[in-house]
Amino acid sequence: AKLKNAKLNYFKGEFELAKSHLDILKLATTREIANDALSLSLLIQNNTVFDTSDFVMKEYASIELLLFQNKKQEALEGLKTMLEKYPDHSLVDEIYWKIANINLELGKFNEALVNLDQLMEKFDRDILGDDAMFLKGKITEQNLKDTSTAQEIYKEFLLKYPGSVFTAEARKRFRMLRGDQVF
Repeated sequence: AKLKNAKLNYFKGEFELAKSHLDILKLATTREIANDALSLSLLIQNNTVFDTSDFVMKEYASIELLLFQNKKQEALEGLKTMLEKYPDHSLVDEIYWKIANINLELGKFNEALVNLDQLMEKFDRDILGDDAMFLKGKITEQNLKDTSTAQEIYKEFLLKYPGSVFTAEARKRFRMLRGDQVF
């Protein structure tokens, strides 16, 4: 219930109140709730530090509300508009990530790959760089069924992001695609 209250405050643009709720929830005993709280708290913190008006963040939060309401097409259009209006804002990597995930949910796999490529091209050393490359490998492997390209993506991932939380899974997938016995 507290996480829902924090999200409601986030959607309404009341970031300080949302952040205070989230700071309490980060200490929660349930890992999923703590991780969700930490993720949203970091999003708020990282994108409101330099923008004192919070105008762009409020626009982004309203688009996330559309996603929460399952209005994916409207959210997709809103995110694309934000990319045009704020090409240098600190939220751009998050916007590319959201667009890619919406396209993935809508079954637009090639468009999702384009968005992930844009994210990796501009933000490969940012927090979502490894997430984007790993997701690209999964889409290529599972949805496009292009195992040789997926194998190359996983190989590049292992070389580029050896400390990622996805390293073990990428190594397993690479070995499986290569034909190794994976236990």
